[in-house]
Amino acid sequence: MKTNNPIHITPEEVKAVTEALKAVQDKMTFVQPLTREQRNQLPRLRPKAVEITGKRLAAAGLHRDSLPPSFDYRQFERDASVVVNLGECQATLQRMLEEIQDTVRVLSPRAVQASKAVLGHLQVAAADAGEVHTTVSGLKLRSRPGRKPAEAEASTTVAPAGPGSAAQPAAKNDTQAA
Repeated sequence: MKTNNPIHITPEEVKAVTEALKAVQDKMTFVQPLTREQRNQLPRLRPKAVEITGKRLAAAGLHRDSLPPSFDYRQFERDASVVVNLGECQATLQRMLEEIQDTVRVLSPRAVQASKAVLGHLQVAAADAGEVHTTVSGLKLRSRPGRKPAEAEASTTVAPAGPGSAAQPAAKNDTQAA
């Protein structure tokens, strides 16, 4: 798939944004991380409920005289405003996350293909064992449990590279590196 605009991005730009996001997260002292169990015990508030809460807050502000004297409007106003603002924050973060995921999807095919070539080159170098062999053993995406070590070594054979071409794993091994 071709995208309309080519993506020009540097690792430094991504690192700078990541650091800025971490700084924002550090400022969010009001968030309350929950355990999975705690999260499961609390009701889930959907975006529509947040939107309705905002509308009800606006309606309560317009018709305060219709609320009973026992109703703590100020507390409701504070709580509802926080929930509405957190909902806006969440929606912004969700949009950002979706855009980042889209960008990763656009950029990843080329990086994954190059990483497969790297694996092939390192597998050739690993034939001599040593440090490169140890490194290569941790670079495979999938491992097959229950395989004998001798079988594993045989399956990592690499087709010899021709002049000017990159060494590629043998056809038998293509699905393992994917």
